Amino acid sequence: MNGIYGEAAANYENTNAKILAQNDANRKMTDALAALGDAVAPVNTMLTELGAEILADLTPYI
Repeated sequence: MNGIYGEAAANYENTNAKILAQNDANRKMTDALAALGDAVAPVNTMLTELGAEILADLTPYI
């Protein structure tokens, strides 16, 4: 039985090599974007808070 499944797995990998490569590339991109988002989040928070303060300070003059 292992031989049948092993052959089926090999056939699947051969037939779908491009799809599997694209899936791997997508996974790598998702991981990279997640790491970037984690690194940028504190800066984004700081800029959002700064913007909120500036708008709050400007509101009485508008």
